[in-house]
Amino acid sequence: MRSSALLLMSLAGTQLQAATLGGVAAALAHRKANTYNNWDALRAVPGAQWRDATVKGVPSSFAREGRVMLDGLGEATVLVVGARQMMFDAEVSIAARLEKKDLTRKLKAQFPADTKIELVRRDCGNEISSGGSRIYRVTLRGMQPQYVYVEFAHDLRSQPDVTSFSLAREKKTQWTCQEAKQ
Repeated sequence: MRSSALLLMSLAGTQLQAATLGGVAAALAHRKANTYNNWDALRAVPGAQWRDATVKGVPSSFAREGRVMLDGLGEATVLVVGARQMMFDAEVSIAARLEKKDLTRKLKAQFPADTKIELVRRDCGNEISSGGSRIYRVTLRGMQPQYVYVEFAHDLRSQPDVTSFSLAREKKTQWTCQEAKQ
């Protein structure tokens, strides 16, 4: 009886732990270029319960999805994609509209204090003020840099409000600004 009570208290404590974007980035991060972590690295993300997932339009991909509580940002869905023995990228979505003026401060709060965070690109000229995207280069201490593409909800009336963070080892071509077509 006593051991089952301790187990329940331990499990309850695990569920209360909050994860951070830094924790997800650390699972993907590696010290050397051209090397990748295997799926076991996801075990270090606090409070996450992972399940296999599928990704539309991506043949032969491997993916895991989990729900976590992000410290200061609320509940999040995390989708990590890769190959059989390695992880490549992660997409973290929260059901909240973050303010652009507060974004850098909130992003810094998601990473250890010794993380180098650099703004690489602000909003593109054709993005409306309530939506848009930014790119940051994030370097965890002793690790290779990663890129965080932050995408804001595009319309104040859009439902649900979502802010997404895409983490990758290199800038993706789809993240570049597109000229407005006339």
